[in-house]
Amino acid sequence: MSANEALTAADSAPPRATQWRDLAAIVICTLAWGTTWYAITLQFGVVDPIVSVSYRFALAAALLFAWCALRRETIWLTRAQHVWAFGVGAVTFAFNYPLVYLAEERVTSAVVAVMFASMAFINLIGFRLAFGQRAPVLAWAAAALGIAGVALLSWEELAAANFGVSATIGIALTLLAVVAAVVGNIFARRNEMLNVGIAASTGWAMGYGALILAVFATATGRPWVFEFTWEYVLSLLHLTLNGSVIAFLLYYGLARRRGYATASYISALAPPVAMLVSTLFEAKTWGLLALGGIVLVLVGQWLLLRAKRSCRVSPMTGIPPFLKDEHKPPCAALLGWRFVDARPEEGWIRIAFDGKPEFCNPAGFIQGGLLAAMLDDTMGPAVLVHTRGALYTVTIDLNIQFIGAARPGPIFGEAKVVQLGKTIGFVEGQLTDSEGRLIARATASARLVPTEKALAQKS
Repeated sequence: MSANEALTAADSAPPRATQWRDLAAIVICTLAWGTTWYAITLQFGVVDPIVSVSYRFALAAALLFAWCALRRETIWLTRAQHVWAFGVGAVTFAFNYPLVYLAEERVTSAVVAVMFASMAFINLIGFRLAFGQRAPVLAWAAAALGIAGVALLSWEELAAANFGVSATIGIALTLLAVVAAVVGNIFARRNEMLNVGIAASTGWAMGYGALILAVFATATGRPWVFEFTWEYVLSLLHLTLNGSVIAFLLYYGLARRRGYATASYISALAPPVAMLVSTLFEAKTWGLLALGGIVLVLVGQWLLLRAKRSCRVSPMTGIPPFLKDEHKPPCAALLGWRFVDARPEEGWIRIAFDGKPEFCNPAGFIQGGLLAAMLDDTMGPAVLVHTRGALYTVTIDLNIQFIGAARPGPIFGEAKVVQLGKTIGFVEGQLTDSEGRLIARATASARLVPTEKALAQKS
């Protein structure tokens, strides 16, 4: 199986500049969402909460589309990309946020905060079920520390809470909101796999969310009014610009670089900021338990950043050192081979190819032999990524099932290492088009050769 011809085993940790960008994203999102808890309380009054949320995301969607226009980024999505964007809009923006409002009518914000701190933990479970991702032990420990930290932070309010029937309903609503947020992350990950721009996909998702809320508000007879007070307008602008546009752009960017578990941990970092805001504006006092909770939350974030990160580096942030582009073999260059994504611990990789018109047969579809070459050039790099560049593969046999016709355009290959023996490896892979339609599946066995030895034979 051909892969990058000049491979060097190197550490795949993100460069320092990327680490600082990730830290900045975490800080900004934490500050933005930590202050939205108080800003939301300024929205209550004249305008119905559902209508306010609809205003918020409609305005945020417009700003995101304007941002795309300013940067000359396309806002057009394929049908499959629209489906996943609609899913994000439905569960994250139209379902999750109203549930939080309804929950806080029944339980204190402290209870809601503690349950949302579990989002990173539930996210690990969700991505394990949806994508087969196996998180390192440190990630599970960090998520557990986040829950414990926020529980200590809010202990006084938790102890004083009256957990009757109404509170039980509030807890159930909060749990549904957390699950909805995790499902939204899964849908967002699906669109990421289809190479959708963050601003465009988030803009459409927020637009769909606002539309769903608007239809619901109209159907249930909620009045469409607006409160022209500085308090309402400024809080709406903060929720829209900082809490939606800026925060979600940074959040999804962080998720694509570091993973959704790291990004979701912001739900545990935000409560300490909310605590500070409450101290400044609501004269709330906090004891030593709260300070201990903050320490646990920060330690959890530190552990999560230190957890062995799967090498899911997009072309925007660089690719693994052993898959550098400058020594791409001629066959891979001909196919338009481009690294998209990888999870080394799982032996999984995603590659993009160009389905060129000159690849077509007389019927106008990509010729099967070229599709076979794309599969071959996907499954070989899966072993390379899994072994951190240590092992090169030589195909012994390649079995392909052609499922659907491939037209000219972007084609995406995914491959996963099934098993590696001492000298033989087994890999499976598939090709899809830009709308996620399956083109072909393949299994292969390959001889494993040390990379240095394989390159020495070439020279």
